[in-house]
Amino acid sequence: RERDNGQISMFSLMDESVQEEMLTDNLAEIEPFSDKERLSLEKDMLGLYISGHPLEPYRAILEGMKNLVPCAELKDTGDNRHVKAGGIVIAVRSFYTKKNKEMAFVKLEDLTGSVELVVFPDLFEKHKELIREDSLLLVEGRTDLKEEEDVKILAEKISPLSKQKMYLRLTIDEKHDRKMLEDLKNTLLAENGDVPVCLFFKKDHKMLMLKEDFWVRNHPQCRKQLENLLGKGMVDEQYEGHNTQITVEEERFS
Repeated sequence: RERDNGQISMFSLMDESVQEEMLTDNLAEIEPFSDKERLSLEKDMLGLYISGHPLEPYRAILEGMKNLVPCAELKDTGDNRHVKAGGIVIAVRSFYTKKNKEMAFVKLEDLTGSVELVVFPDLFEKHKELIREDSLLLVEGRTDLKEEEDVKILAEKISPLSKQKMYLRLTIDEKHDRKMLEDLKNTLLAENGDVPVCLFFKKDHKMLMLKEDFWVRNHPQCRKQLENLLGKGMVDEQYEGHNTQITVEEERFS
């Protein structure tokens, strides 16, 4: 239509082969980003997480820990109070004291907010390898709360936040038939990962630890898929020592 009206454009000056070459997608095929890589890129480019949060797989651990104070509630604890907090390191600013010893201000973020940690030289030297961006930490210390300032934690103890003692418990009751178990088997195989899975048979009060072939990835979408199959409340995260009265055996699906 443009040609008929006497209009020309840059593309009309090129022959068809050149136009086709310019419009062809020659990008290389690459593997999709992992959840961790995608979230990291979102944070770098936008300054915030869009599709999730790196602490989401640790939600049950953080919420289940005794005496752990969410960052959003630290100010309410008052000044000079002993507290425990957990989260991901999003910034580290280190510097040297007058005595030429290194210490740091560390920004720690959980699922509710963030807090600044003051890590003095002796503790910083002891845990220097842990104190870096993207590290998952548990911190104990005392609150430092001054007027018109955000609360800080004067760190006294630092340790890594670990999920290695967690396993997924799937509850099986009388309404779950053989067809459902077959669907469950296929789902576990499709979601293979490094989180141990136990089947808890409610009627017999018996737990079966499945082989690694049926372990799953630690992702909210995976747990949601299992809950849709088994029913609400039938999928939960457990930790070593929570079910000492239940017999645990190792067995394959048959």
